Amino acid sequence: MEKLKFIFLTLIYLTSLATTVCCILVMTFTFFSTKENYISVTIAFGILTLVFGLISLSIKRHKSKLKNNKIENLVLKIATSHDGLVTAADLALNSSMGLKEASAYLGGCYSNGLCEKRYAQENLVEVFYFKSAISLESKKTSKLIAEI
Repeated sequence: MEKLKFIFLTLIYLTSLATTVCCILVMTFTFFSTKENYISVTIAFGILTLVFGLISLSIKRHKSKLKNNKIENLVLKIATSHDGLVTAADLALNSSMGLKEASAYLGGCYSNGLCEKRYAQENLVEVFYFKSAISLESKKTSKLIAEI
C-alpha cells in the first residue's frame, strides 16, 4: 500500500511540475511575443504557476516524509534483530541507501537523541545502539520495576 501511495504521489508531482513548466513557458511567450499587452493572461498564468508550484512542493515534502518513515522502520527492524545495535553497513545492505547516506542518517538519529553512538574495537566502526529496540527474548524475560 505504501509503494502504491508513493507511486501515486510521484505521478501527481510530475504532472504538477510539468504543468508549472508549461505555464511559465506560455506566460513568457504571451508576454514577449505579442504586440498587444496581455497583462490579464500573464497574471492568470502567473497564478497557475504559483499554485502548481506549491502543489509540487507539498507533494515532494510528503514523499520525503514517507521515505523517512520507511527508513526509520527499517532501522528499527535491524536494531530489533541485532539487540539494538546497527551499523551504517547494516543499513546500507538492507536498503537502497549508500554507505555514506546510511552513515549520515544514523548520525542524524544520534544527533536527535534517538540512539547512542559506540565504537567497535576493530577499525573504530561506529555502532549505534537503540535502547528502545529489544529482541523478543528480552521482552519475554522483562520484569516489573518492583522486581528489579
